[in-house]
Amino acid sequence: MKHHLFIASTIILIAISCSKKDAVESGPSELFYSVFVTADETKTINQGMKTSWAENDRIAVFHAISGTEDYVSDKAFRVEDVSTGKFSGTLQEPLDENKEYDWYVIYPYDSNGTPSSSNAWSIGGATTGQKQNGNNSMAHLSGQNYPLVGRSKSIPAEEYPHVIMKNVSSLVEFTVTNDLGKSITINEISIMSEEYIAGYFRISYASDQLSFSPLGDRYISNTAKLTVTNGVAIGPGESANYYLGIVPFIAEAGTELAVNISVSDDNSTSDQWLFGTEFEDDVCFESGKMTTFEIHYNHMF
Repeated sequence: MKHHLFIASTIILIAISCSKKDAVESGPSELFYSVFVTADETKTINQGMKTSWAENDRIAVFHAISGTEDYVSDKAFRVEDVSTGKFSGTLQEPLDENKEYDWYVIYPYDSNGTPSSSNAWSIGGATTGQKQNGNNSMAHLSGQNYPLVGRSKSIPAEEYPHVIMKNVSSLVEFTVTNDLGKSITINEISIMSEEYIAGYFRISYASDQLSFSPLGDRYISNTAKLTVTNGVAIGPGESANYYLGIVPFIAEAGTELAVNISVSDDNSTSDQWLFGTEFEDDVCFESGKMTTFEIHYNHMF
C-alpha cells in the first residue's frame, strides 16, 4: 500500500513491506540444548536487507509449558553456527517428554526480564539518538537500539524449536534526492510525532501483539534523531539512503509528522529544513517493517 503526500515542493512516498525467511530443521531434546533462530529483516550484519548473525552473539531463551505463563529462564545461549542460526546453551530444568513447550527469545541478551516484561531497552535512540556512518549504511541497525524478539509455540519436547526473530523497532528509510544545483551533505535527520517514538521501554513479547511500557516520562520522547558521520556529498540529481528505528505507533488520520534535515554544502554553509504533513489516512509504523520516505531536497540556501 502506498500513500502519496505532497507538501509544497516536497514529495514523500510511504511504502510498507516485510519479508520472512524459513527456519531450520530440528533435532532431539537434552539439557544441553539448541535453538535455531532466523533473523527477520534486520540484524547485526546487514548485506542490503539480507541478514546474518555475528560471532559471539548471545540471546536470552525462555520456555514454558504450552499455554502457561510459568516462564523458565534458560539464561544465555551463544551462537554456535552463524550460517544456520544455531544457538546452544543449557536448560535450567529437564523437559517432560510428554509435554509441549512454548519458547521465547530476545536479542541482545536480556539477563533479568521475562517475555511478559523485558528489561528496559532503548528504542529509537532514547536520549542519545542514533548514528549512521556514511551514506547508505545499515551497519548501525543492531544492538541496544534494535532489540529482536521471537516465539515458537507448542513444540514437542523431543524437537529443537525454530524461532523467527522480529525487529521490535519500526524502521524508517529516508531516500534523499538532491534537487539543488550544488552538492549537499546530510548531517542529521530528525522526525517528530505527536506520539512517543523514542525512549526506554519494557517490551512484552509473550503474545502475538507486541506491547511497550515506558520506563518513565523522563525517558521518552516524541523525537527520533539520526546523526550522519562521514557522510559523502550528494551531487545534483543524486540520491542517498539513511536509516533509523522508532517505537512502533499508528499515525492516525488528522495527525502530523514533521521532518527536520540538517545539511551543508561544499563551502561548509549549513542549512536546516523543517517541513511536515497531516496524514489523510491512518499509517501504521509497525515492528519489523520499513517505511520509506522519498524526500526531494530543493530548499535553497
